[in-house]
Amino acid sequence: AGLALGLLFHALIALTPPPNNAGGFSVGAVVRYFFFAPAATVAAIHDATRPLCLAAVASAVALAARDATATLQGSLPVFVVLAVVFARALLVGSPPAARDEPARRTLSRLDRLVVGLTLVYAFLLPVLGLHEIA
Repeated sequence: AGLALGLLFHALIALTPPPNNAGGFSVGAVVRYFFFAPAATVAAIHDATRPLCLAAVASAVALAARDATATLQGSLPVFVVLAVVFARALLVGSPPAARDEPARRTLSRLDRLVVGLTLVYAFLLPVLGLHEIA
């Protein structure tokens, strides 16, 4: 659900009209979604090499490029291609991991230290007036 909401969020950002034109930010952020579902993304790219899928992606890019030249910036077609790949990755999914025993989520000492420092930096220092929020 998180990847789907992220794609929707960045689709709305990619569609922002001038003078904001923040589509490049959406492209840069969506590219990194690969790391959340690498196996499913590779499977989606493999499926996208089929002729029917290539025709569908080419049509979506052509429509986005037509609209991009009229009102939006040129990063919209690139975003459409990425969105199609990641939407297909969500449908393909990744194989479930083998679970013989319940997973235990424990934080190491270093993890606790980093979380603690982050909380101090984000919340305690601004309250004490030692860190400016700008």
